[in-house]
Amino acid sequence: MLRPWQQVFLQVMVDSQLVEGWLNKKLPVYHPHFYLILECKKLMMLEGWTVWIQHCYREANHAADWLENEGALNPSKRVVISSPPPALAKILLEDLMGVA
Repeated sequence: MLRPWQQVFLQVMVDSQLVEGWLNKKLPVYHPHFYLILECKKLMMLEGWTVWIQHCYREANHAADWLENEGALNPSKRVVISSPPPALAKILLEDLMGVA
């Protein structure tokens, strides 16, 4: 049994109602991204993790908007960001302070 300080609470806000539905509801086996979404769901069910997936409009989520714009400029299909670039860090800090 995990101790209270070992619990992780994570709220994930996505700007796609479709993705929010895929993660919160049962997904048809014939869906083309079934296995990718299944892996996301497995991560959400890790012991000690409580995860909420919610929809928010892109205009209200500046970080998601920034990531989408950067993704559109990047020719690579997959990019892993281990720490936020300065421009994104500024947006995240403003969001944390409630000024974004």
